[in-house]
Amino acid sequence: MTEASPLLTVRNSALMVIDVQGKLATTVVDGEALIDRITRLAKAARLLNLPVIWVEQNPQGLGTTVASIADALEDTPCYEKSAFNAMAAPTIASAVTKLKHSHMLVCGIEAHVCVYQSVYGLLDAGKRVSVLEDCVSSRTETNRRVGLARMASLGAAMRSMEMALFELIGDASHPTFKQLLPLIK
Repeated sequence: MTEASPLLTVRNSALMVIDVQGKLATTVVDGEALIDRITRLAKAARLLNLPVIWVEQNPQGLGTTVASIADALEDTPCYEKSAFNAMAAPTIASAVTKLKHSHMLVCGIEAHVCVYQSVYGLLDAGKRVSVLEDCVSSRTETNRRVGLARMASLGAAMRSMEMALFELIGDASHPTFKQLLPLIK
């Protein structure tokens, strides 16, 4: 496992979007706001040219990724999984390894199941991980809190979406700064 992360950069970071699917996405704590934040995050990742690993848990049973996020991720491959830990799926583990990015930003649902187990898998694979707290949820606040605490205890850094995006660009003179502002506010 790795320790908490250094500063994020567009050169060292990629995004993993986990299981924001079907009816479950609207039944988690603060579901509509979560979907809005992850949609804006996906658009920001595209603007910054961050690689994205987009995963779905059993889409035949749970449904596909909510439309606004799927639209923001168009042209990005979507990987299906049955294991709760995304890294247990060989295609996903291979895609993460091929990235050569040392740092994974993680968002999605549910914090205490698929997000937690995937973060564990990423850390175990030697990646630095930042969980974007305001872009992660569960069906109950208790499970969300427990999942976040467990991931932090494993060595994942905790950040907000806004914190991560400002850290990624590092300076108001960054060429995408003005384009990112509407996605942050």
